[in-house]
Amino acid sequence: IHVPHASMYIPDGYRRAARILEEHGRCLIIDLHSFSDETVNRLFGYTDLPDVCIGTEEDYYARGLVDGICCLCKRLGLSVAMNYPYRGSIVPGRYLGRRGTGIVSVMLEINKRVLGDVASDATNWPGASGIIQSERI
Repeated sequence: IHVPHASMYIPDGYRRAARILEEHGRCLIIDLHSFSDETVNRLFGYTDLPDVCIGTEEDYYARGLVDGICCLCKRLGLSVAMNYPYRGSIVPGRYLGRRGTGIVSVMLEINKRVLGDVASDATNWPGASGIIQSERI
């Protein structure tokens, strides 16, 4: 599911997830963000930060998907951490606490130092071509 920023927190995002579940029996939510070393350090005092943080919610992620994302990031030369410095991923409230809903959710937090000057247009990020190629395999 691809929705504009924060729309999973409003009724339209919930309706879209429900519609996808009804039509396909499952719904993959990729919760994509960026973060900066400076902000995380100021908020939490963390200093040893990865290039990519993968966040998951127990009962709402697929191990194979997460392993694949980790493998791809490492092939691109990126360091990866699970649920650090952020943790969790978006799960529409009506599905929380229920197992076997068909919701799969993963959060990807990309460190802005990796994005550099292309943070405003991630399609120009050198690693983006590797990710796009991997989707076609």
